[in-house]
Amino acid sequence: MRGDVSSYLFVALVEVASDSPNALGEGAVGGFVRCYATGTSGSVVEQRIASALLEAGVRLTGVEWCVRDSEVEWDHPRQRRRSNVGFAGAGVR
Repeated sequence: MRGDVSSYLFVALVEVASDSPNALGEGAVGGFVRCYATGTSGSVVEQRIASALLEAGVRLTGVEWCVRDSEVEWDHPRQRRRSNVGFAGAGVR
């Protein structure tokens, strides 16, 4: 029995890199990826994301943010508030 530990859906924006020239697309050596994973905490989810990326031949180089999905407010790109100009549509509540 696992007890009362709840698992939550998390969303993260992570920076990735690869030494393989085709792991991220032709000629790309790095970039940002939005990831979704379940876990009991942000640190657990970050570890799961790092493991999944390694399996795909990509390494995690940074975490911009990792929060429960219920804590993120998504804006439609055409309806950005002035405070979000230049950022592609997400704001943490």
